[in-house]
Amino acid sequence: MVESNLAGVASLDISFKAQHLDAFKDPRYLQVVDQVQQFVSKLENVDKTISLVDFLKDMHQSFHNENPSFYAIPDSTQFISQYLLLYDSDDTEDYINSDYDHARLAVRISVHGTQQQQALIGRIQEMIDQIDHKGLEIRITGDAVELVSVVDAIVESQLYSLALATIVICIIMFLAFRSVSVAALSMLPNLFPIILNFGIMGVLNIPLDTGTALIAAVALGISVDDTIHFLSEYQHQRARGITTREALASVIRIKGRAIISSSLILCIGFGVDVFSWFIPVINFGLLCAIIMITALIGDLVLLPAAMLSGGRREKVQLDQNKSAGS
Repeated sequence: MVESNLAGVASLDISFKAQHLDAFKDPRYLQVVDQVQQFVSKLENVDKTISLVDFLKDMHQSFHNENPSFYAIPDSTQFISQYLLLYDSDDTEDYINSDYDHARLAVRISVHGTQQQQALIGRIQEMIDQIDHKGLEIRITGDAVELVSVVDAIVESQLYSLALATIVICIIMFLAFRSVSVAALSMLPNLFPIILNFGIMGVLNIPLDTGTALIAAVALGISVDDTIHFLSEYQHQRARGITTREALASVIRIKGRAIISSSLILCIGFGVDVFSWFIPVINFGLLCAIIMITALIGDLVLLPAAMLSGGRREKVQLDQNKSAGS
């Protein structure tokens, strides 16, 4: 409703800082502000722009009998100083400081996704880099820029935490089972629900925020417990000299009920958050519950399937060696 009747609810600002006082009473510097404003106002998803230039253009036109041809920046510093003295209103305080060396261009935008906002900011920055603005430091800032920066930091920390957790767990698995292949195989059922989690977030348009960013690392730490129990019992069964298929059947029979019970308990525990009224808590509980179920599928379906595939290749290689020996 606000966007339809007023202007975009998201905002960004463009800061113009000069090196000397009263710089923005000089038409040369005001022309730079106007050039940037004219470019930004024509961009898609930009609803409204406003700066000191708008006030000066309105006054210049009003003092010339509302002649449209005078809707422009006055061409002398003296005219601009007189207009500002006569206007003497608080309206301009949001767009220029009292020393007239720091101006602001306010931009209202109707795009909400950080990817689109980042693209818009990129286009503005590219234009700023191309124009001649000597004597002015131009910087894009505001809520949209802050939001994009926060999301970038969240994504970066998410990748870092996942990579660190994966490496640490692999090292622990290697030390526990003394096997590189088992350590690598153990990550298969644990990364599977994490990847599925991000896919579900994309399909349901659940944003990656400070709450949902915690899910992957937390779920990885919880779901790996069942994998350790599964592989530990599998090695114990294989030590008895039975085949891979028989060992897996024994593991599922012995450990399956406990793995299913613990996963369901965790799923119910996290699922309670779905009844919250706070959207981030709902998303956290829903995704954690889904991850617990998919981690269960990974441990009891995906992991045995991968191990059977490896065992089948091992059997083929053994048969080939026997045939060569005979």
